[in-house]
Amino acid sequence: MQIISVILAIPVTVILVLWIKKLKKDKPFPKGSILRALVLGAIAMILATVCGFAVALIRAVITIGPDAFSSVSIQDKQSLNDLGYQILAISAEQEVSLPRILASTFITIGLFEELFKFLMMKISAKRKCTAQTWFDMILVGALVGLGFQLYEDITYSNGGIVSAVIRALTPFHFVFGVMMGYLYGKARVEKKVWLSILAIIIPAMIHSVYDSSVTAFKKNDSYLVFELVCIVAMCALFVLSIIKIRKWHKNKTLDVMLNG
Repeated sequence: MQIISVILAIPVTVILVLWIKKLKKDKPFPKGSILRALVLGAIAMILATVCGFAVALIRAVITIGPDAFSSVSIQDKQSLNDLGYQILAISAEQEVSLPRILASTFITIGLFEELFKFLMMKISAKRKCTAQTWFDMILVGALVGLGFQLYEDITYSNGGIVSAVIRALTPFHFVFGVMMGYLYGKARVEKKVWLSILAIIIPAMIHSVYDSSVTAFKKNDSYLVFELVCIVAMCALFVLSIIKIRKWHKNKTLDVMLNG
């Protein structure tokens, strides 16, 4: 079953990568740079997961107290299960507050994921001068986002076909990568540091709102409309990203050399 989920997570990513490669047909990226960007995107996902887990662990210690961990043994599965149930019980008792969910999601998911994607985008862009223009930077951001998306899709599918199909057909990390590449490219062209900061913050905020809608609905089905609105908005942003990239490529409006 897991292999089916993996196969379903791949097609959309492959199609978008091939499309990006076609856009660069006249001035192709250096050899191996597309694969490197995808791999760095996957690494960003791993690093963000580790940091998110560390923050969640710290919050758990604060919530239930350090004494609860004193009797836990890594080798004792029962004690680990008991600890997990205790944490879940306390979380379930907490009031479902959308502002709290938004704040928590921004700190533990949105900010970490977009920060690491940003760092990997910079590394990928600098390697062999992969990104020489503003438009190149957008494509590199998109590729890093796709690498992140693919690894996340495979990891979170958990053998579920329905989950894998839904995630594969909604490549939202591609959208975040395009936003990030656009803002960071603009920062490099105009030499404005605050735009580099926005290249992390804006995708992180949009990312957090979307993830919060999913979490809120899982906790309380009264948030169904909120989740549906977020899904529609993200799908619209995905379509807009495709349209804008095609327009920029056709008109050469962002074929501006980067500074620095």
